[in-house]
Amino acid sequence: MSNFTMPGSYGILTAISPEWFTEYKILYDSIRKLSDIPIAVMGLELPEEQKDSIAKQKHTIQIHYKINEYNRLKQMGPRWRQWCKPEYMLRSPFDNTLWVDADAVVVRDFDEIFEKINQGLFFTRDYFAPITCLNDKKLYEQYPVPESEEHDQIAINSGVFGYSRPRDDYILEAWLKNVEIVRNNP
Repeated sequence: MSNFTMPGSYGILTAISPEWFTEYKILYDSIRKLSDIPIAVMGLELPEEQKDSIAKQKHTIQIHYKINEYNRLKQMGPRWRQWCKPEYMLRSPFDNTLWVDADAVVVRDFDEIFEKINQGLFFTRDYFAPITCLNDKKLYEQYPVPESEEHDQIAINSGVFGYSRPRDDYILEAWLKNVEIVRNNP
């Protein structure tokens, strides 16, 4: 452990739906093997038995979220809930949040990553399958960005990233604005 002192409140945020509950339990266990860091779970239409299971977990906060307003995103396929991430993140109970997808496994302590969050917003790429993080060029027609020399697509993974509120709220709000554009013009 380093001597880094985390400013403000800090914790991990994830979102789960009933079909991702088993993966979440693996994530939870991997975190608890390393730390008692608080975890906020954005529960998406979870059945009572899953809510009860989370309620028994150490240092865990449940946030129940109705996803009816995003029904139009369902036409985008089985991973449509990922489009809701900026909305989830704006509801984080922490000043400094590490977002971790429910299907991740944590293998290192959190000091270094929260030091990075303290320095600024950061995203990661998928270590095992970076090709899965490539976005179609059409995504950038609304807000153009420079193309990569290595690929004709831009690789960003929103599965693990860190942000600080209110410092990074404007980024989350811009991301949410883009989700609204897609939602209203699928």
